[in-house]
Amino acid sequence: MARKMAPKPAARRSRKAAAPADDLAVLFPDREITVAGVQLTVRELTFEEQVAHHAVLADLADALGAIPPDALQTESGVNVVLDVLAAHWEGVRGLVAISTGQPLDWIRALGGEDGENLALTWWAVNQGFFMRRLLRPALMRRVLQVGAGSSQPSSSTATAARTSAATPHAS
Repeated sequence: MARKMAPKPAARRSRKAAAPADDLAVLFPDREITVAGVQLTVRELTFEEQVAHHAVLADLADALGAIPPDALQTESGVNVVLDVLAAHWEGVRGLVAISTGQPLDWIRALGGEDGENLALTWWAVNQGFFMRRLLRPALMRRVLQVGAGSSQPSSSTATAARTSAATPHAS
C-alpha cells in the first residue's frame, strides 16, 4: 500500500523562499505614504464604497481595459495609467478622498508631484477591483466555452420493443 510522504524540511523552505515578496501587499494592499508633509494611509475601497461609486469605477475600469496590455509593460506604462486617471479625475478625486480620509479641497490643493504620487498610490492600492472587473468576462467566456464543449445528451432511454433485439436470457 502506498503512503503519502511529507516533504522534506528543505523542500518546504525552498517553496517558501520562492513565494513572491509582495504576498502581504496582495492580502493587505493599504499603504502608508507622506503627501505634502502629511502621513496618510491610502486604503482599498470597501465593497460598500465600490458599489456606491460603481458608475465612476466602471467608467474608469472600461478606460483601463481599453489600454493594450503591451502599452502597460513599457517604461511609459505608468504615464498611460496616469493619463486615464487624469481623464477621469473628477470622479477619481472623490474616491481618493474616501481612500485617504482627506477633504476634497486638500486634494485639490496638492502640488504636481504630491498629486501624482497620491493618484498612483491610490491606483496601486485599488487595482485589485479593476483586475477582477476586467477578468470576470474572460473567465465567464471560458466557463461558457467549456460548457458548450461538453458531450451531447445520449439517446432516449425508451426503446421500442419492435425495433430492439431480444435480450438473451442468462444461462
